[in-house]
Amino acid sequence: MVDRKALPLVIMTGFWGVVGIILPIIVHFLMRGSPNKGIVQLMLMMTAACCYLFWLCAFLFQLNPLIGPQLDSSLIAFIQAEWENTPVKP
Repeated sequence: MVDRKALPLVIMTGFWGVVGIILPIIVHFLMRGSPNKGIVQLMLMMTAACCYLFWLCAFLFQLNPLIGPQLDSSLIAFIQAEWENTPVKP
């Protein structure tokens, strides 16, 4: 079974892999005589690389944040009391 954190990584890697590897191969056969074939292939590969790198950075930064929210102790006690429905000991 795939870990919950690894599933989006596998799905997005596969998606951008298709865009960056499979689609340029398909373009090679569909645009056989076109002078813009290389530009379209490069555009697909660069788009896939840049979008995947952006998504990967955003995903990893959310996976392990450097800092957490700054909350007052009274707000933390209120949240704990509301969410757990237990009285807070002073």
